[in-house]
This record gives sequence, C-alpha cells and structure tokens, in this order.
Amino acid sequence: MLGCDYNFIFCHLIFLWASVGSIYSMCLQNNGSCCANYYRDVESRLCKPCNGSFGVNCSFSCPKEYFGHGCQEKCYCINTETCDSKIGCVARNYSMEPDQKNISDNSTINMIVYVILIVGCFLTITILGTVMYFQFIKRDIRR
Repeated sequence: MLGCDYNFIFCHLIFLWASVGSIYSMCLQNNGSCCANYYRDVESRLCKPCNGSFGVNCSFSCPKEYFGHGCQEKCYCINTETCDSKIGCVARNYSMEPDQKNISDNSTINMIVYVILIVGCFLTITILGTVMYFQFIKRDIRR
C-alpha cells in the first residue's frame, strides 16, 4: 500500500515537470519551426500561440469579426461594441492604456504560470519528503 502512494506522488511530479516545458512548446515541428498559428518567441525560443493573428509565424491579422488564438473565435458584438482581434467584443471607446497592455502581455502570464508550477513542485517535494521522513521514523521506532 505504501509503495502505491509513492508511485502516485512520483507520477504527479513527472507530470508537473513535463508540463513546464510543454505548455508553450507543444507545437514544434520536426524541422524546428513552429506550427501554423504559433510563433517562435525570441527570448524564450518557445513556440507560443498567435493571439489576434494566424498563419505561419502569425503573419496574417484576424479578419473582421474574428479574434483570439489563430482567429478561431467569432465576435458577436452589440451596436455599442467593436471586435478586438485579441480579446473579442469591447466598448467602441475602449483603448488599451499602457498599464493595460502590460496586463495582457504574454510574458506576464508566462511568469505567473512558471511561478505556480515551481511552487507546486516545491510543495509536492516537501510533502513527499515529510511523509517519507515520518515513515522512516515510524519504522525505526518499531524496531
């Protein structure tokens, strides 16, 4: 029974570790280029999804009334709204202020994802170590 618990925790650790690298490199072709609707980030060298554009290296802007990753979402805006190619329907007088641009920046989102994964891995390892330590102590006391 105890070995089963360790296998379960070990599998979760492997999954977390694999997820860190595959979140943004999930569409890398054999020749090293990114798939359609993805682009190669200069800093991280990872393939990241096109947002507000589509095609190889995100070379085309979304057609009118479409938005999001690869322009796959359709806008259904009301009369007082317009379709933003990145986020969908927004008020006609909406403009992204410099502070708001930073919020939607992919690097901020990437950092948050990586911090959450790293903290999750750290907590998992800490809990696993604590469980193993107490199992070891319990075994020594019984002897």
